[in-house]
Amino acid sequence: MRNFKIWIGAFATALAGGSALAADMPVTKGPIEAPSEWLLTLGIGAEAVNQFPGSKTYTAAPNGVISRWHAGDPEPFIAPDDSFGVDLLDFNGFRFGPVGNYIQQRGLSGGNGNFFGLHNVGWSVELGVFGEYWITNFIRTHLEIRQAINGNRGLEANLSIDGVYRTGPWTLSAGPRVGYGDQTFMKAYYSVSPLEASINPFVTPYNAGSGIDKVGALVSARYDFNRSWNTTVFGGYNRLVGPAGWSPIPNKLGSRDDFTGGATIAYTFAWGGFGILGF
Repeated sequence: MRNFKIWIGAFATALAGGSALAADMPVTKGPIEAPSEWLLTLGIGAEAVNQFPGSKTYTAAPNGVISRWHAGDPEPFIAPDDSFGVDLLDFNGFRFGPVGNYIQQRGLSGGNGNFFGLHNVGWSVELGVFGEYWITNFIRTHLEIRQAINGNRGLEANLSIDGVYRTGPWTLSAGPRVGYGDQTFMKAYYSVSPLEASINPFVTPYNAGSGIDKVGALVSARYDFNRSWNTTVFGGYNRLVGPAGWSPIPNKLGSRDDFTGGATIAYTFAWGGFGILGF
């Protein structure tokens, strides 16, 4: 969970454009009756995350959510650790579209001085696709496959399964997570060359291969104050396993444990769309 999702500008614009609509909305729950074809939810918040894969230090990062759906349809569920994506196809419980993610750089700053002698990994923008399918009306499967265009230059995939329970103003979710990294991704964060091991005495040479790199779980709770405003709190844990978990980097310099937690607040309003590709 290293997403760096920030929609401050869009959120502020949405508040300005939708404030009049919000003032007229009753506080009862249900679909917003509006002449617009679309409803849009924009949210922003913060979360505590590992600075980079395999680190033991944490940092505060922006977090947020954006979703759209047809007026009269139920609002789509989005897990707090989903990367930023836009659905191009939404049919019979299946959603598909592009997705993006951000990973902070690995260096010696922020309390990571014990990584001296190891290669730095620049900040990474990952672009790819996601696919989502609801097995039942309360179990969601979500798969993301992303390729870094800079930084680690590797490919990463994440599978999540969420049980979703809605009751009154509450939406509760929980479920497991599994991550995969190709050899380029794993080498960037978990390999140690003989030269690096000769400089940093706390690690030994190690060549990380591709494979499952983490397993974990995430829980979240959302509360709808009314049809316009809601808040979500969440927490999660991942454990490095396989080639990542065997590396001396998380075992000697960082940590195999990855905790995360945070909160968002979101606003829903009627939206006329851009008139481009149906959006």
